[in-house]
Amino acid sequence: MSASSNIININEPIKPQLPLHLFVYGTLKFGQPNQHVLLGAGGEGGAVYVSGGRTLESYPLVISSSANIPFLLNRPGLGHRIFGHIVCVRTLAALSTLDEFEACPELYQRLSVPVEALPAPESDWAVKHAGCSLPVQQPGQTVFCQIYVYSGPDEKLLRLPHLADYRSDGDHGRPYLAEVDDVASPEQLEEHEKIDAACS
Repeated sequence: MSASSNIININEPIKPQLPLHLFVYGTLKFGQPNQHVLLGAGGEGGAVYVSGGRTLESYPLVISSSANIPFLLNRPGLGHRIFGHIVCVRTLAALSTLDEFEACPELYQRLSVPVEALPAPESDWAVKHAGCSLPVQQPGQTVFCQIYVYSGPDEKLLRLPHLADYRSDGDHGRPYLAEVDDVASPEQLEEHEKIDAACS
């Protein structure tokens, strides 16, 4: 089976039914540079971390652009099972804030994938989750989460090193640079890549 035949159809946007579970794998993870964006989305309590998680399927997770942005590519079956955090999004305001931050649907699309729940890194996450009205997932259980995947051409990105567990300060040597993160479309990402190539 070719890689292209594994691509999930993302032509139809997912209609939000709140609250919902969201799986974050990049700068929105707890302890990463944009944690504050998630915790502030839609006001206090609009989105809360629930537990750790790992995708049931493998995906390519790469770092690209001058800002060193992590991108999850819509190529299930390639790459690695991805580690991240499961989040409960409680309000439409919170979801709208996160969609805007992720430039969804221009740069990313949201789709639903199965995720294996893992223990929460912080002991108070279960308490914060109590008001979510979604069941707390026990480690090992499967929960369907929405996830942001890159929506543009990905052939060049597929050639980059594939990660399983993103950290801005990881040994990849490409820390996230918020001050130059202005990528809001595949076209802008292509411009960033041209600049990177000219500087290398």
